[in-house]
Amino acid sequence: MPEFLGPVKGFGVTFRQMFRKVDTVQYPEEKHPTAPRFHGRHQLNRWPDGLEKCIGCELCAWACPADAIYVEGADNTEEERYSPGERYGAVYQINYLRCILCGLCVEACPTRALTMTNDYELADNRVGEEFLPQTSVLPHVDAVIIATPPASHALLGLKAIAAGKHVLIEKPLATTTDAAWSLVDAAEAAGVVLMPGHTFEHNAAVHKLRDLVRGGQLGRLFYLDCARLNLGLYQTDVNVILDLAPHDISISNFVLGSRPTTVTAWGSRHVHPEHEDVAYLRLDYADLGVRANIHVSWLDPHKVRRITAVGSKKMVVYNDVADGERIRVYDKSAVPPEEGDGPLSQVAYHLGDVVSPFVAFAEPLAVQDQHFVDCIANGSHPSADGSSGLAVVQVLECAQISLREQRPVALAEVTRRRMAAGPTLDAAFTGTSVG
Repeated sequence: MPEFLGPVKGFGVTFRQMFRKVDTVQYPEEKHPTAPRFHGRHQLNRWPDGLEKCIGCELCAWACPADAIYVEGADNTEEERYSPGERYGAVYQINYLRCILCGLCVEACPTRALTMTNDYELADNRVGEEFLPQTSVLPHVDAVIIATPPASHALLGLKAIAAGKHVLIEKPLATTTDAAWSLVDAAEAAGVVLMPGHTFEHNAAVHKLRDLVRGGQLGRLFYLDCARLNLGLYQTDVNVILDLAPHDISISNFVLGSRPTTVTAWGSRHVHPEHEDVAYLRLDYADLGVRANIHVSWLDPHKVRRITAVGSKKMVVYNDVADGERIRVYDKSAVPPEEGDGPLSQVAYHLGDVVSPFVAFAEPLAVQDQHFVDCIANGSHPSADGSSGLAVVQVLECAQISLREQRPVALAEVTRRRMAAGPTLDAAFTGTSVG
């Protein structure tokens, strides 16, 4: 073959394929049946009397070439029997991100407890149906923890409440004020516990910060400054405000014992084409004469989780990423001239000691979850309830409006005024003062 024809021969496969009819699969609108022996999603089986076939032997985990199966066996007792033999599978997990659907686990199972179905759909974009299949899950539980994309919180929460289940919803409680109100109303009508995942309100260091501020040790509080920064993680469904700011808003409300009256937000999009990745919020608490400044970012080289409270006598810094001394109290202040309107050169500076009070640390997430369980068991009211979550969502909605319209937004613009709901919401913030 002449040398100049070599490149043409190299494109032989391309030329043969480019004119063939394309086989287009209209999935998921059109679904085709699988082959009879297709290896799909795994299924654990039971004996006819309802006892489990799995004996927790872990042979399936040993046989798995992808190390995708995790099993923990436990002993049966006469009081609690789950399988006919001595052992049963207390924990059985399959990581489908690793699973290659080879079926070796099925061959290794001595009791045929594990089989494979023809179900090949391991994920679904219908959040409400995939995360909470009401007919198969809800009848068997007393409570539900919802940690799904924020846009699905209200939908899933309402389904669980309608089934009479207690609900703990990861922050934010919802993405709109109306959706948050619907959750609060539904939970009150059903008589179930509704808790937002305001983890930092269960943090001992935040409680210490609140005690220092409300106890007047800082003097008259001037302002709070909050920073929650990191490189990522970028979210696909919400901007950085909805992702990170709920924590600092809930902390500010908790520490100050009040709600902001006006919200102003600034944001910019540097990497993400649709959502702000750097933002600043200013919350004005008119009843206290205090302002909280919040900086959130997905685009910062350092991980920062810091809140600074500045008063007329002292200052305190809460650093959540510090290994020790998460609370540090600075005996520092700026003293104005005695005349009150003298030149700035007459401002005096007080420089004293730095003290780190002891704070008995307990994992906040564990404290929150235990509090949720205790409220269900004892019928008590949660410290962070639906009204607390609603207050945070109202601030978030004001921030979104402020971003869009580039103006300060009063909380009253998104507050649904109802005589019955007013006392319930305000009850979370009564009897508190700052400085």
